[in-house]
Amino acid sequence: MASKIEWTDETWNPVVGCQVVSPGCKHCYAMKMAGRLEAIGVPHYAGTTMKTKAGFVWTGKMAAAPDEVVFKPLRWRRPRRIFVNSMSDLFAEGVPIALIDKVWAVMAATPHHTYQILTKRADAMREYVAGLFTPVGLDRLLFTWVDHPTGRRQLIDLVDAGLLASPLPNVWLGVSVEDQARIVRVVDLLQTPAAKRIVSAEPLLEGLDFTRISTLRFRGAEVLNALTGELSGMFGDYCPTRLPPLDQVIVGGESGADSRPMHPDWPRKIRSDCERASVAFFFKQWGSFKEAFHDEDGPKVDIVDADDDAADSIMSLFAGRETAFVSADGRTFRGHHLNLPEGVAWRLMVKASKGGNGRLLDGREHNDMPEMAHG
Repeated sequence: MASKIEWTDETWNPVVGCQVVSPGCKHCYAMKMAGRLEAIGVPHYAGTTMKTKAGFVWTGKMAAAPDEVVFKPLRWRRPRRIFVNSMSDLFAEGVPIALIDKVWAVMAATPHHTYQILTKRADAMREYVAGLFTPVGLDRLLFTWVDHPTGRRQLIDLVDAGLLASPLPNVWLGVSVEDQARIVRVVDLLQTPAAKRIVSAEPLLEGLDFTRISTLRFRGAEVLNALTGELSGMFGDYCPTRLPPLDQVIVGGESGADSRPMHPDWPRKIRSDCERASVAFFFKQWGSFKEAFHDEDGPKVDIVDADDDAADSIMSLFAGRETAFVSADGRTFRGHHLNLPEGVAWRLMVKASKGGNGRLLDGREHNDMPEMAHG
């Protein structure tokens, strides 16, 4: 089934279930969908969620999909981009290594596809991948095909050709980052062997600076520019160590009930930083809220203050519409504008459906993608 996710073609869910680990998980679409699938009796979703006053939430139980799902990409002949585990996290606690091996073996045996993996457990992904392309790791991959002769033969051919001695060229690894506190996941990502390295900043809950990530992992360095791979001291001191840069940043706002608005300046800064570093930038969506005032060629900034004489007339333009105010530091206010905390530059956001808000940022779509490998 073709995916509605704008940056991929298909979704593939060999693993289901997850755990809430950070603020971006609060309104997780997959968590709600898993609850519905469990409710209608889809067997492998049983026990992965529980119903609460706030809706379905993850229980932490992880489960493997039936083999017909796990091996599905082997039957797809047309090359496509495949998002791995839209309904889970491949590196969540409780996923057996043998199951991750099986997923990797399928990806290795289908080099005509391009796989996109996102995780919030960047350290676990880094540890797994580091041990994968070793004699022991390759033996594990071959073992997964013991009951699947065709896949085993394909994998042996790749090993014999030396194509599994390095990261798979058709597998893109990525992390989900929603705020500056979670941006450290990028450091683990850049230390993970991968053909392409991507970040999904969705839902974007705070401004992110990929050019100044604090890290003490490298001697003589305290700051990482993830868009160039350059490391430096806190005051710009030169550091000879260099990491591979990011290949793509995907940005999107939050959708659904009780969604949190994305300040318009946040995606604009990331776009500008990516453009300067020649990193692919993909704007996925505004989410439920979009800035109230904007011109086709750029933002028409209208900052609302509680004591602004024009505030009443500004708000009258959106009578009957759900509105919210958001500040650059991530604070959200959902009351009457006369009660806005003073001394803060608030941006007015208006709620609509995801489709109603569209994907335009300053009058155009941003659909940059890394170059795909061809198997």
